[in-house]
Amino acid sequence: MGRGVDGGPLQGLDAAMAYELAPIYLQLRDEAFHWNSQAPEGALRGVIMETGYDHGIVTLAAMSDSSISVYFSHGAGMIGAGSHDRPAAAARNLAVGVARNIEHFKKISDTNVPKPGEVKFFVLIDRDILGASAKEDDLGQNRHKLSPVFHAAHAVLAEVRQLQEQAQMQQRDAQQKPPGGDG
Repeated sequence: MGRGVDGGPLQGLDAAMAYELAPIYLQLRDEAFHWNSQAPEGALRGVIMETGYDHGIVTLAAMSDSSISVYFSHGAGMIGAGSHDRPAAAARNLAVGVARNIEHFKKISDTNVPKPGEVKFFVLIDRDILGASAKEDDLGQNRHKLSPVFHAAHAVLAEVRQLQEQAQMQQRDAQQKPPGGDG
């Protein structure tokens, strides 16, 4: 079983749901929670949204320096999307959504991974972690006060996914081009 950002064993995971958490996932997750920014005091340092599925966890980390990463608990991930305009704009909208709903986040010390069907939000401000959680279905169906934040985070994920698909298409096209030819 994996470890929480405090180094202790992950709690709240029952035996039927013991995710395999790849070491690289745990490392990247820990770096996100302990990310150091040059953000002014009291400013948002980052937003992390984690979604639990039967097969694992998806973590979105959008930081105030415009870095955007998506990590999968089995070890895969995507980094660097924040250097592209559309994902960066979606991440700014996510930050606005968090700011508009900040009263729904409470200071926490529990950064355990979500259970299947659960979404956890972590808001990093100064050295504090504010958090909230809800059922994914309630958030997706607009039955929760944090649904706007959930949808804003999914807009970031959609932009990252589109960027990845474009890169894969370009790579496939480059591989199909005859050597020395122009197509």
